Amino acid sequence: MLSLSAVREGTLNYYLKRLHSLTGLIPVGVFIIVHFTLNTFALGGPERYDHMVHGMHKIPIVPALEVIVLLVPIAYHAIYGLVVTFRATSNVGTYGYNRNWMYLWQRVTGVIVLVFIVQHVLTTRIANIVYGTPMDYAFMAGVLSHPVVFAWYVIGVLAAVFHFGNGLWGMAISWGITGSAGSQKVWRWACNLICVVLAIWGVGLLIVFR
Repeated sequence: MLSLSAVREGTLNYYLKRLHSLTGLIPVGVFIIVHFTLNTFALGGPERYDHMVHGMHKIPIVPALEVIVLLVPIAYHAIYGLVVTFRATSNVGTYGYNRNWMYLWQRVTGVIVLVFIVQHVLTTRIANIVYGTPMDYAFMAGVLSHPVVFAWYVIGVLAAVFHFGNGLWGMAISWGITGSAGSQKVWRWACNLICVVLAIWGVGLLIVFR
Protein backbone atom coordinates (compact mmCIF):
# COMPACT_ATOMS: atom_id res chain seq x y z
CA MET A 1 0.00 0.00 0.00
CA LEU A 2 1.25 3.47 -0.88
CA SER A 3 2.19 5.73 1.99
CA LEU A 4 0.57 9.10 2.49
CA SER A 5 3.81 10.87 1.55
CA ALA A 6 4.00 8.88 -1.70
CA VAL A 7 0.43 9.83 -2.54
CA ARG A 8 1.15 13.48 -1.83
CA GLU A 9 4.30 13.39 -3.96
CA GLY A 10 2.40 11.76 -6.80
CA THR A 11 -0.33 14.39 -6.59
CA LEU A 12 2.24 17.20 -6.52
CA ASN A 13 4.06 15.77 -9.55
CA TYR A 14 0.73 15.46 -11.35
CA TYR A 15 -0.07 19.14 -10.92
CA LEU A 16 3.50 20.25 -11.62
CA LYS A 17 3.40 18.32 -14.90
CA ARG A 18 0.04 19.86 -15.80
CA LEU A 19 1.37 23.34 -15.04
CA HIS A 20 4.47 22.62 -17.11
CA SER A 21 2.42 21.63 -20.14
CA LEU A 22 0.13 24.64 -19.66
CA THR A 23 3.05 27.08 -19.53
CA GLY A 24 4.29 25.48 -22.74
CA LEU A 25 1.16 26.82 -24.41
CA ILE A 26 0.72 30.02 -22.40
CA PRO A 27 2.89 32.03 -22.49
CA VAL A 28 5.67 30.16 -24.35
CA GLY A 29 3.63 29.22 -27.42
CA VAL A 30 1.75 32.49 -27.48
CA PHE A 31 5.05 34.37 -27.13
CA ILE A 32 6.45 32.61 -30.22
CA ILE A 33 3.44 33.63 -32.31
CA VAL A 34 3.36 37.19 -30.95
CA HIS A 35 7.14 37.53 -31.43
CA PHE A 36 6.87 36.35 -35.04
CA THR A 37 3.91 38.68 -35.61
CA LEU A 38 5.82 41.73 -34.33
CA ASN A 39 8.89 40.82 -36.37
CA THR A 40 6.69 40.60 -39.46
CA PHE A 41 6.72 44.42 -39.40
CA ALA A 42 10.20 44.01 -40.89
CA LEU A 43 8.50 43.18 -44.20
CA GLY A 44 7.49 46.84 -44.32
CA GLY A 45 11.10 47.97 -44.15
CA PRO A 46 13.42 49.36 -41.44
CA GLU A 47 11.34 52.46 -40.66
CA ARG A 48 8.14 50.54 -40.05
CA TYR A 49 9.92 47.96 -37.88
CA ASP A 50 11.75 50.61 -35.83
CA HIS A 51 8.49 52.51 -35.33
CA MET A 52 6.88 49.36 -33.91
CA VAL A 53 9.82 48.66 -31.56
CA HIS A 54 10.00 52.21 -30.25
CA GLY A 55 6.25 52.27 -29.75
CA MET A 56 6.40 49.05 -27.70
CA HIS A 57 9.14 50.47 -25.46
CA LYS A 58 7.07 53.57 -24.73
CA ILE A 59 4.28 51.53 -23.12
CA PRO A 60 4.90 51.82 -19.32
CA ILE A 61 3.43 48.42 -18.45
CA VAL A 62 5.63 46.44 -20.86
CA PRO A 63 8.55 45.81 -18.40
CA ALA A 64 6.16 44.49 -15.75
CA LEU A 65 4.44 42.25 -18.28
CA GLU A 66 7.79 40.92 -19.44
CA VAL A 67 8.61 39.81 -15.88
CA ILE A 68 5.20 38.59 -14.68
CA VAL A 69 3.67 37.20 -17.87
CA LEU A 70 6.83 36.01 -19.62
CA LEU A 71 9.89 35.61 -17.38
CA VAL A 72 8.28 33.79 -14.43
CA PRO A 73 6.23 31.21 -16.41
CA ILE A 74 9.03 30.60 -18.92
CA ALA A 75 11.54 30.16 -16.08
CA TYR A 76 9.26 27.58 -14.45
CA HIS A 77 8.75 25.76 -17.76
CA ALA A 78 12.51 25.69 -18.34
CA ILE A 79 13.50 24.59 -14.83
CA TYR A 80 10.89 21.84 -14.59
CA GLY A 81 11.73 20.78 -18.14
CA LEU A 82 15.41 20.42 -17.21
CA VAL A 83 14.48 18.33 -14.16
CA VAL A 84 12.40 16.00 -16.35
CA THR A 85 15.13 15.88 -18.99
CA PHE A 86 17.92 14.83 -16.64
CA ARG A 87 15.71 12.34 -14.80
CA ALA A 88 14.45 10.68 -17.97
CA THR A 89 16.16 7.81 -19.74
CA SER A 90 15.98 7.35 -23.50
CA ASN A 91 15.14 3.90 -24.89
CA VAL A 92 15.32 4.71 -28.60
CA GLY A 93 18.28 2.36 -28.89
CA THR A 94 16.07 -0.54 -27.80
CA TYR A 95 12.67 0.61 -29.02
CA GLY A 96 13.07 2.90 -32.01
CA TYR A 97 9.41 3.84 -32.23
CA ASN A 98 8.40 7.24 -33.56
CA ARG A 99 6.93 8.27 -30.21
CA ASN A 100 10.20 7.45 -28.42
CA TRP A 101 12.18 9.54 -30.88
CA MET A 102 9.73 12.44 -30.43
CA TYR A 103 10.16 12.14 -26.67
CA LEU A 104 13.95 12.32 -27.05
CA TRP A 105 13.90 15.25 -29.46
CA GLN A 106 11.46 17.11 -27.24
CA ARG A 107 14.09 17.06 -24.49
CA VAL A 108 17.01 17.87 -26.82
CA THR A 109 15.22 20.82 -28.42
CA GLY A 110 14.13 22.02 -24.99
CA VAL A 111 17.77 22.44 -23.96
CA ILE A 112 18.64 24.11 -27.28
CA VAL A 113 15.72 26.53 -26.97
CA LEU A 114 16.68 27.43 -23.40
CA VAL A 115 20.25 28.29 -24.43
CA PHE A 116 18.96 30.19 -27.46
CA ILE A 117 16.43 32.25 -25.50
CA VAL A 118 18.97 33.16 -22.79
CA GLN A 119 21.51 34.23 -25.41
CA HIS A 120 18.94 36.14 -27.46
CA VAL A 121 17.48 37.98 -24.47
CA LEU A 122 20.92 38.86 -23.06
CA THR A 123 22.14 40.31 -26.36
CA THR A 124 18.92 42.21 -27.11
CA ARG A 125 16.56 43.16 -24.28
CA ILE A 126 19.07 43.03 -21.42
CA ALA A 127 21.76 44.77 -23.48
CA ASN A 128 19.19 47.44 -24.33
CA ILE A 129 18.33 48.02 -20.67
CA VAL A 130 21.90 47.92 -19.29
CA TYR A 131 23.98 49.38 -22.12
CA GLY A 132 21.37 51.15 -24.23
CA THR A 133 22.01 48.85 -27.20
CA PRO A 134 19.44 49.73 -29.87
CA MET A 135 16.91 47.01 -30.68
CA ASP A 136 16.25 48.30 -34.17
CA TYR A 137 16.29 46.87 -37.67
CA ALA A 138 19.91 47.84 -38.29
CA PHE A 139 21.06 46.06 -35.12
CA MET A 140 19.29 42.78 -35.97
CA ALA A 141 20.45 42.97 -39.59
CA GLY A 142 24.02 43.41 -38.36
CA VAL A 143 23.73 40.47 -35.95
CA LEU A 144 22.26 38.15 -38.57
CA SER A 145 24.78 39.19 -41.23
CA HIS A 146 27.34 36.83 -39.65
CA PRO A 147 26.89 33.33 -41.17
CA VAL A 148 27.54 31.46 -37.91
CA VAL A 149 25.12 33.64 -35.93
CA PHE A 150 22.52 33.31 -38.69
CA ALA A 151 22.88 29.51 -38.63
CA TRP A 152 22.52 29.54 -34.82
CA TYR A 153 19.31 31.59 -35.08
CA VAL A 154 17.91 29.19 -37.66
CA ILE A 155 18.66 26.26 -35.33
CA GLY A 156 17.10 28.12 -32.41
CA VAL A 157 13.93 28.98 -34.32
CA LEU A 158 13.50 25.46 -35.71
CA ALA A 159 14.12 23.94 -32.27
CA ALA A 160 11.54 26.28 -30.70
CA VAL A 161 8.98 25.50 -33.39
CA PHE A 162 9.44 21.73 -33.03
CA HIS A 163 9.38 21.92 -29.23
CA PHE A 164 6.14 23.90 -29.32
CA GLY A 165 4.39 21.77 -31.95
CA ASN A 166 5.40 18.44 -30.42
CA GLY A 167 4.55 19.80 -26.98
CA LEU A 168 1.04 20.63 -28.19
CA TRP A 169 0.58 17.03 -29.23
CA GLY A 170 1.72 15.72 -25.85
CA MET A 171 -0.32 18.31 -23.98
CA ALA A 172 -3.53 17.13 -25.64
CA ILE A 173 -2.86 13.62 -24.35
CA SER A 174 -1.93 14.81 -20.84
CA TRP A 175 -5.12 16.85 -20.55
CA GLY A 176 -7.32 14.03 -21.88
CA ILE A 177 -8.28 15.90 -25.05
CA THR A 178 -7.06 13.22 -27.45
CA GLY A 179 -7.79 9.91 -25.76
CA SER A 180 -8.18 7.65 -28.77
CA ALA A 181 -5.50 6.54 -31.21
CA GLY A 182 -7.47 8.08 -34.08
CA SER A 183 -7.72 11.52 -32.47
CA GLN A 184 -4.02 11.42 -31.59
CA LYS A 185 -3.15 10.64 -35.22
CA VAL A 186 -5.27 13.52 -36.54
CA TRP A 187 -3.85 15.90 -33.93
CA ARG A 188 -0.32 14.78 -34.84
CA TRP A 189 -0.90 15.85 -38.44
CA ALA A 190 -2.35 19.17 -37.23
CA CYS A 191 0.70 19.75 -35.01
CA ASN A 192 3.00 18.86 -37.90
CA LEU A 193 1.24 21.46 -40.02
CA ILE A 194 1.63 24.05 -37.27
CA CYS A 195 5.36 23.27 -37.13
CA VAL A 196 5.78 23.66 -40.89
CA VAL A 197 3.90 26.97 -40.99
CA LEU A 198 5.80 28.42 -38.02
CA ALA A 199 9.14 27.16 -39.38
CA ILE A 200 8.60 28.84 -42.75
CA TRP A 201 7.39 32.00 -41.00
CA GLY A 202 10.27 32.17 -38.52
CA VAL A 203 13.13 31.30 -40.87
CA GLY A 204 11.61 33.57 -43.53
CA LEU A 205 11.79 36.50 -41.10
CA LEU A 206 15.45 35.74 -40.38
CA ILE A 207 16.13 35.90 -44.11
CA VAL A 208 14.30 39.25 -44.33
CA PHE A 209 16.53 40.76 -41.64
CA ARG A 210 19.65 39.33 -43.26
